[in-house]
Amino acid sequence: MNGDRKNYSFAMVQGKRDQYGKCNFIVQDRKAEPRDEVKALVAFTYMYFQKTYSKYLKTNFISGKNEKLFEVWRKYPLTREQCGWAYKVSEVQQNKNLDLMEACQKQVK
Repeated sequence: MNGDRKNYSFAMVQGKRDQYGKCNFIVQDRKAEPRDEVKALVAFTYMYFQKTYSKYLKTNFISGKNEKLFEVWRKYPLTREQCGWAYKVSEVQQNKNLDLMEACQKQVK
Protein backbone atom coordinates (compact mmCIF):
# COMPACT_ATOMS: atom_id res chain seq x y z
CA MET A 1 0.00 0.00 0.00
CA ASN A 2 2.66 2.55 0.98
CA GLY A 3 4.66 1.63 -2.10
CA ASP A 4 1.65 2.24 -4.31
CA ARG A 5 0.68 5.47 -2.54
CA LYS A 6 4.18 6.96 -2.87
CA ASN A 7 3.93 10.73 -2.50
CA TYR A 8 0.58 10.98 -4.22
CA SER A 9 -1.91 13.48 -2.89
CA PHE A 10 -4.93 12.42 -0.95
CA ALA A 11 -8.26 12.95 -2.67
CA MET A 12 -11.79 11.66 -2.88
CA VAL A 13 -11.37 8.87 -5.45
CA GLN A 14 -14.10 7.10 -7.38
CA GLY A 15 -13.57 3.44 -8.10
CA LYS A 16 -13.45 -0.08 -6.77
CA ARG A 17 -12.20 -0.36 -3.21
CA ASP A 18 -11.05 -3.96 -3.14
CA GLN A 19 -7.55 -3.21 -4.39
CA TYR A 20 -6.04 -4.10 -0.99
CA GLY A 21 -8.46 -6.72 0.28
CA LYS A 22 -10.41 -5.60 3.34
CA CYS A 23 -8.33 -2.46 3.80
CA ASN A 24 -10.74 -0.26 1.79
CA PHE A 25 -7.94 1.98 0.48
CA ILE A 26 -7.72 3.11 -3.12
CA VAL A 27 -4.90 4.49 -5.28
CA GLN A 28 -5.91 5.69 -8.71
CA ASP A 29 -4.59 8.28 -11.17
CA ARG A 30 -1.84 9.42 -8.76
CA LYS A 31 -4.41 10.06 -5.99
CA ALA A 32 -5.04 8.07 -2.80
CA GLU A 33 -8.02 7.79 -0.47
CA PRO A 34 -8.02 5.93 2.87
CA ARG A 35 -11.12 4.33 4.34
CA ASP A 36 -13.60 6.60 6.11
CA GLU A 37 -12.68 5.27 9.57
CA VAL A 38 -9.18 6.77 9.43
CA LYS A 39 -9.76 10.00 7.49
CA ALA A 40 -9.94 12.18 10.62
CA LEU A 41 -6.72 10.71 12.00
CA VAL A 42 -4.95 11.21 8.65
CA ALA A 43 -6.15 14.82 8.51
CA PHE A 44 -5.17 15.67 12.09
CA THR A 45 -1.75 14.05 11.61
CA TYR A 46 -0.92 15.89 8.40
CA MET A 47 -2.18 19.20 9.80
CA TYR A 48 -0.04 18.67 12.91
CA PHE A 49 3.02 18.12 10.73
CA GLN A 50 2.19 21.27 8.75
CA LYS A 51 1.82 23.38 11.88
CA THR A 52 4.84 21.91 13.68
CA TYR A 53 7.45 21.31 11.01
CA SER A 54 6.80 23.67 8.08
CA LYS A 55 8.80 26.39 9.86
CA TYR A 56 11.85 24.11 9.82
CA LEU A 57 11.34 22.88 6.28
CA LYS A 58 10.57 26.39 5.04
CA THR A 59 7.88 24.95 2.82
CA ASN A 60 4.26 23.95 3.04
CA PHE A 61 3.87 20.32 3.92
CA ILE A 62 0.28 20.24 2.61
CA SER A 63 -0.96 21.55 -0.73
CA GLY A 64 -3.86 23.99 -0.75
CA LYS A 65 -6.09 21.34 -2.26
CA ASN A 66 -5.23 18.80 0.45
CA GLU A 67 -5.63 21.44 3.15
CA LYS A 68 -9.27 21.92 2.10
CA LEU A 69 -9.78 18.16 1.95
CA PHE A 70 -8.30 17.68 5.42
CA GLU A 71 -10.65 20.34 6.81
CA VAL A 72 -13.52 18.11 5.64
CA TRP A 73 -11.88 14.90 6.86
CA ARG A 74 -11.31 16.38 10.34
CA LYS A 75 -15.07 16.20 10.80
CA TYR A 76 -15.15 12.42 10.44
CA PRO A 77 -15.55 10.67 13.80
CA LEU A 78 -12.55 9.50 15.80
CA THR A 79 -12.59 6.21 17.67
CA ARG A 80 -11.65 5.57 21.28
CA GLU A 81 -8.69 3.50 20.00
CA GLN A 82 -7.43 6.34 17.80
CA CYS A 83 -7.61 8.79 20.69
CA GLY A 84 -5.86 6.33 23.00
CA TRP A 85 -3.09 5.98 20.42
CA ALA A 86 -2.84 9.78 20.16
CA TYR A 87 -2.43 10.13 23.94
CA LYS A 88 0.28 7.46 23.99
CA VAL A 89 2.17 9.19 21.17
CA SER A 90 2.00 12.52 23.00
CA GLU A 91 3.44 10.93 26.14
CA VAL A 92 6.33 9.36 24.25
CA GLN A 93 7.11 12.49 22.19
CA GLN A 94 6.53 14.89 25.08
CA ASN A 95 4.42 17.13 22.86
CA LYS A 96 0.78 17.06 21.84
CA ASN A 97 -1.26 17.33 18.70
CA LEU A 98 -3.54 19.84 20.42
CA ASP A 99 -6.18 19.90 17.68
CA LEU A 100 -6.45 16.11 17.79
CA MET A 101 -6.58 16.07 21.60
CA GLU A 102 -9.36 18.66 21.57
CA ALA A 103 -11.34 16.65 19.01
CA CYS A 104 -10.88 13.51 21.10
CA GLN A 105 -12.20 15.28 24.20
CA LYS A 106 -15.28 16.45 22.30
CA GLN A 107 -16.03 13.23 20.44
CA VAL A 108 -14.94 10.31 22.59
CA LYS A 109 -16.56 9.96 25.98
